[in-house]
Amino acid sequence: MAIGETPTTVPALLEVRNPATSAVFATVPAADEAALDAAVAAARSAFADWRQTPRAERAAIISKLGEILALNAAEPSTMLTREQ
Repeated sequence: MAIGETPTTVPALLEVRNPATSAVFATVPAADEAALDAAVAAARSAFADWRQTPRAERAAIISKLGEILALNAAEPSTMLTREQ
């Protein structure tokens, strides 16, 4: 797991299970309070920089993000469906 650009370790992982079969199909970091605090601080810092980014540059970044998400939509869609 990374918070901002810093690799971070967490004390445990949570199993993600398919509710239809109870099979574990993924694990996710179980963030503790310190990790959550660090994530909030990183988000606040990033937002300060982001709001100074010119509007046209932000639009281009978000457009590129949309393209990447569209190209890779199958993977998160499959995972989200499996955990429902």
